Amino acid sequence: MKNQSFKHLQVLMLLVLLWLLPLSPITLAQTSPSANGQYQTLLKKISCPEDLADNGSYRDYGLYHEADGDYCGSAVPTRGYWVYVAPHWYIWQDKVLQPNQTRLLKQVKLKAQTLTLEMIYFKPHKAWAEQILNYAAKSIQDLESLSGRAYPGQNPYPIEEKADMGGLLGLASGAGMHLVSPPKGTPWTLVHEVVHIWNAGTEPAWVREGQANYLSWLIMQKNKFPFVGDETLPAFLRDWQEVRGTEDDLLLEKYDELPQGKAMEYWLLHHELFGSDFIWQAFGFALDHEDLQVADWKIFLKRWTPQDAQKLLSGWVNTGPYLVKKAEDFGPLKYPVSGAR
Repeated sequence: MKNQSFKHLQVLMLLVLLWLLPLSPITLAQTSPSANGQYQTLLKKISCPEDLADNGSYRDYGLYHEADGDYCGSAVPTRGYWVYVAPHWYIWQDKVLQPNQTRLLKQVKLKAQTLTLEMIYFKPHKAWAEQILNYAAKSIQDLESLSGRAYPGQNPYPIEEKADMGGLLGLASGAGMHLVSPPKGTPWTLVHEVVHIWNAGTEPAWVREGQANYLSWLIMQKNKFPFVGDETLPAFLRDWQEVRGTEDDLLLEKYDELPQGKAMEYWLLHHELFGSDFIWQAFGFALDHEDLQVADWKIFLKRWTPQDAQKLLSGWVNTGPYLVKKAEDFGPLKYPVSGAR
């Protein structure tokens, strides 16, 4: 009887705790429209009950760029910090700095405007933040110049250091960027995310991420920015070569299941065949075809070679054996890329 009574008491205590839980300060803080005071100056509140399934009853989405200025049938700011408290989205203008955070600003001269970069970082990392802003400024200038495409992002453009991003190293769009703290927040990660200021909306992933990896590597090389540890193009290529020809060697459409080196090898191969003009025009072509189809890509390839473009697709983009594994399989290696192998 003592054991049975104890079990009944345990059950009763659990029910009481579950009943009290919704009243706890922790739960109330987690459902605050301002994310517990992280954001200030409310710009808009919109009703969107259909987002409950994807976001749950509460989500701090953070900085978001809604290019169309319309969401859930309501006019919304193109830029803001979004918090979902079902069934409403709260859109805030500014992020409130925490006691261990501070800001650093840098002016960047672009073709049509002067851009302000705004870095929010943890106070002990000032030297890293200054370096990151310098690399970001030069990378944005280079991307605008080399691609021929004007800077498309917000002005000012926020870059925020994050202590933890759940396994991610960075995340960016035209609205802003998050970059994980050093030592993982490296210059190459930063420049990769800078490319996403232009192509965050590009699909498929092997084009978006593959170009971000390869173009950022070119900019790193051009400016002699430092690579960290094994973070090198040859290392990426070796990772892929270890699975090439095995059952794990999938088409590029399965980008998330592949070593990143396969997509980088694909862009490198075309660089060696057709030169840097091809690489930057391909970037512009992808920007103009945000949901790039294989048929579109084949049309683009035909502009550069009289040979059968299928040779550059088989095994890479289309099902079939590799007809071209390296540039010399297709034609003369006209444009060797220094430091790639």
